[in-house]
Amino acid sequence: VNSSNASVSEFSSMGIPVKSNAYQNIGLSAPDGLAVTSSGNVWIASSYNNALIQLMGGSTPPSSCLSPIGFSDTGCVSSVVKGNDTGLDQPVDMAIDGSGNLWVVNLHGASLEQFSSGGQLLSPPSGYQAPGMVEPKAVAVDSAGNVWVVNYASHSLTKFIGMASPVATPKQGPPKAL
Repeated sequence: VNSSNASVSEFSSMGIPVKSNAYQNIGLSAPDGLAVTSSGNVWIASSYNNALIQLMGGSTPPSSCLSPIGFSDTGCVSSVVKGNDTGLDQPVDMAIDGSGNLWVVNLHGASLEQFSSGGQLLSPPSGYQAPGMVEPKAVAVDSAGNVWVVNYASHSLTKFIGMASPVATPKQGPPKAL
């Protein structure tokens, strides 16, 4: 994710750029975080326009890939979450739980939002909030279903106990040489 030119690039499994700025004209404004679903779809937090954009897994971006945020959908964007009723207020990071639900932190809203895998708001419109949650910058879901939020301004962590579906950590063998 490149926030300075509002694009997302694609890399090979070896870390070699496949397509620089592959998704550049899809309505992103200061993209900050992304998360990948088990089916390979990619959710992107577009901070400045308070939106979440989902790219279809395995899609190759056409040269004129534009999103429904004021543009026509040409096939690479499968859904967009945007609007006052979503509670989004400068979303900066997200994580996906074991049921495929999306957990999003809002930098200026000082809140945690929960969305279904299809982008439907599941949390209250104002999100989940807690004392000490000031300018949350990162979120993660652990194997017990706890949602962890990193708070930038208060230099703290907030733990929402058992709110998410647990994430199964894949078992991997020993590291392999490249």
